[in-house]
Amino acid sequence: MKGARVVDADRKEGKTDSRSRLNFAMRLIVASLFVVPVVAAADPECQSEKIDGVLIEMCLLRGGHFKHDVYLMRSNGIPVFGIADDFVEKVSLIHKLSEGLALEFPFSRGGSDPVEIKGGCAPVTQPFKPGDKLIVEVARVCNFTWGARQVVKNVRFSFD
Repeated sequence: MKGARVVDADRKEGKTDSRSRLNFAMRLIVASLFVVPVVAAADPECQSEKIDGVLIEMCLLRGGHFKHDVYLMRSNGIPVFGIADDFVEKVSLIHKLSEGLALEFPFSRGGSDPVEIKGGCAPVTQPFKPGDKLIVEVARVCNFTWGARQVVKNVRFSFD
């Protein structure tokens, strides 16, 4: 404890040792690792359609080389889900509607209870080169229903 008090007293007087500067630098570097991916994910590729006055967007947040992509569905600008590419091929989300007055998404009302969002983004593959045995993913095609409504139909995200 005495050592901690001395360090605190030194900080109050404006004195710092090289170890505390190194600690600060390391914390700054580690913090920046978490900030950069958020900034990179700020510009999703979105395709949208208005259905009965509701704007449905299907978006792709590209993760870059050897990183996971994230698929995002929004309803009137509000995120409904975001799922990493490994798990987006077959999706089933079930919501039990609240009784009484409650805030619900438009397509959750007026149908079955519970309501289900189901579908997925299926990979589209082709040989790397004509006749090649190496198969690569060149796109994903997304289709989702929300209750009885088709809200995303054949939305394609292509990869370079």
